[in-house]
Amino acid sequence: MTSMVVFNSCEKNACSDLNCQNGSCSDGLCQCPAGWEGVECETPAATAFVGTWDGALRCDPPSMQQVQQATLSITLIEEPDKIHLNLPVLGDTLNLDGTADASEASFSSDESGIKTHVYATVDGDLIQVFLKMIDQQKNTSQVCYFTGYKGKEQ
Repeated sequence: MTSMVVFNSCEKNACSDLNCQNGSCSDGLCQCPAGWEGVECETPAATAFVGTWDGALRCDPPSMQQVQQATLSITLIEEPDKIHLNLPVLGDTLNLDGTADASEASFSSDESGIKTHVYATVDGDLIQVFLKMIDQQKNTSQVCYFTGYKGKEQ
């Protein structure tokens, strides 16, 4: 006597209803590559950073610079994650290109013996920026902090 049991699966493919625009589907979830986010990987990571941010800039040591009002501007260079930062700092304007990923962005440069590192985080309409400039010739450094809110689009 022989018996045979056959099982048929009626399970629907978990990925059939997803349109992972810039990623791939695994077990019903889009897996986004670096620079993309959202349920279907539809949003460039840089989107959260792009805009005008009004806030306060403070540089250490305090004797060098008091808290001052400042406007930070971040523009998109290339989707999904290439951005440009423009921030007035200590009587000059800092212009740097950087990369955004999720809620973090980083910028750096090494020009004329001055290394500049900028790290930014975004939480909704709030941005916090840490900036460090190192003058390698004079062996000095300057640290600044910017906290701002996204300006209203016109």
